[in-house]
Amino acid sequence: MIAFEVTLNGQRLCTASAGETGVLTAAVTWVMRAAPGVTEPCDLRLEVGGLANDAHLRWPTPHKLAVGDEVVVKILEAAHSDPPSRTERDDQAFVEAEERKYYERLKLKYEPQ
Repeated sequence: MIAFEVTLNGQRLCTASAGETGVLTAAVTWVMRAAPGVTEPCDLRLEVGGLANDAHLRWPTPHKLAVGDEVVVKILEAAHSDPPSRTERDDQAFVEAEERKYYERLKLKYEPQ
């Protein structure tokens, strides 16, 4: 299976995989906010996650990165990976209710009576 081996400044953080079928991501994100009341305008972070068997997966990563940090994502073919630190499933009833609301809005837009 495909896996991502993620290191930060030479320290191994995790080997993540979503199994034989799924979604796997490793993302570095930078955000600079300029708005009243924002206490931390700069946000620089690393996130490793995925989706498998209708469950959202997350692996542990530092909450903050800094200028000069080195993030390496190595793509592997691996038999084993680290288990995610968090697995969450969507509330199916909620998802279906939101889909229905979206459908009704589109129906009004494209099929006016």
